[in-house]
Amino acid sequence: MDNKKLLFIGFFALVVVAQWFIPLQMITEQEDILNTGKLYKFKTAPIDPYDAFRGKYIYLNYANNEVKITNNEKFAYDDDVFVQLKDSSGYALIQSVSKKEPNSGDYVKGKISYSNTNNYRKTVGVQYPFDRFYMNEYKAESAETAYNEANRIPNQKTYALVVIKKGKAVIKDVLINNISVQVLAKNKRNSQK
Repeated sequence: MDNKKLLFIGFFALVVVAQWFIPLQMITEQEDILNTGKLYKFKTAPIDPYDAFRGKYIYLNYANNEVKITNNEKFAYDDDVFVQLKDSSGYALIQSVSKKEPNSGDYVKGKISYSNTNNYRKTVGVQYPFDRFYMNEYKAESAETAYNEANRIPNQKTYALVVIKKGKAVIKDVLINNISVQVLAKNKRNSQK
């Protein structure tokens, strides 16, 4: 074989390995977060307006996504930030927001959804990177319907179980009154047969 053929075969082999390596690395990272990260419950809030054409996932809106700014940092819409979390009564709350990555504690990278920095009240809203819970396409519509209905009824406990590790997050499940939406969707589909 001449050098051109060897070079082509070597390049082809490298591309094949890269095509397998990158997805495998992403899956391994997600599994590592799920297995070794810290689990938080994030209270969810109703979604408005309802979009029936969302697809194979439930869109999640979070209730506790605003924090008072106590430092002198300036924040603007769509800024990348690090959201330091704390556990309060079993649910995740924002402890602080900063443009600098924290050295310790549990945090996730997010974006500023709004900034209200008038003289009396300095607050920012945070958009988390985990706002979609993907699931089987046959269950997604039933699960989203159950989730949206539960969020509109007072005293319903709806929350996402999110595992956090070193700024990254993976949604483990979404629960309504401590029951997985996947179970509720399956039960709803079975009752409609």
